[in-house]
Amino acid sequence: MKLGVITEGFFRTHLDDSPNAKPTYPAMRMVPFVLAEQGRAVLDGEVPLRG
Repeated sequence: MKLGVITEGFFRTHLDDSPNAKPTYPAMRMVPFVLAEQGRAVLDGEVPLRG
């Protein structure tokens, strides 16, 4: 959750056309989908959790 919130802030900075925006910020658009897919794989048992 925390990573999703952080990347949302980066993406918002990109959308606002802020002078502080970095060239990599448009890629933050993909982060929630990647995190959701990784979470699904863990829940489905496809990826073991490391302890």
